[in-house]
Amino acid sequence: MLQYSPEDNIDVITLPELSFMNEDFDTFDEAYKHACVQGQGPYYEWAKQTAIKFKSVVVHGYLERDEKERRLYNSMLIVSEKGEILKNYRKHLLYYTEVIYITPGPNYEYLDIKIARINQVIRFGLAICNDIWTRGEKEYELMEFANFHKENNSQIILGISNWPNYEIYQDEQIMSYVQVSVWLNRMIPIFASGQTRQNKYLIWNNCCGRFNDQMRFVGSSCILQLTPQIKYVNKLNVTQESVLEQIIDL
Repeated sequence: MLQYSPEDNIDVITLPELSFMNEDFDTFDEAYKHACVQGQGPYYEWAKQTAIKFKSVVVHGYLERDEKERRLYNSMLIVSEKGEILKNYRKHLLYYTEVIYITPGPNYEYLDIKIARINQVIRFGLAICNDIWTRGEKEYELMEFANFHKENNSQIILGISNWPNYEIYQDEQIMSYVQVSVWLNRMIPIFASGQTRQNKYLIWNNCCGRFNDQMRFVGSSCILQLTPQIKYVNKLNVTQESVLEQIIDL
């Protein structure tokens, strides 16, 4: 963010899932030690100060510790331009490696946010990685996440993830477009009917780079228009560790 200033009029800043930390924990106790209480700790302070500085909504992922219940959540914290917490969304559909130590959130959720610069309320559908996927092969076509946001008329699906690179393809350009098509595929109920003329978008922020010797992330953060027609608005490739900046038409 060093290249930006408050004069750049940024409305929303979003970071990937578990934005500042290591996800690869072997035990609950190890993960619990590294987690933060909602609204406390260095990650929240960064989000708060960044939101105030840029007068922007800031979204970041973190490992949340509930000390009262002694539970852990994979969470998304959304902070207003005044530095106030608007929402703490907890990942609903966990990846199989997370169930060892993470408690799932109760439901899919959305959030209505007033964007001050345009004086407009936007309904954001919230997603953390595996939320858009499926509980099993038999449920693959149910697309519960997309149907939820279709029924609740979410205008922008805001997703954050640490989606891994499964290295099925050697060509990185093919790899990137295939990955983006996977995310787009999970939005089918939103755009398939063709009944809305409203501009709706998928904004997906995925981690990039190598996590350790065994894991590499697939990058490919993207902005896709879903309705009234499908359009690739902007994207990064597999290896670009960069800011994806875009003005969208609402």
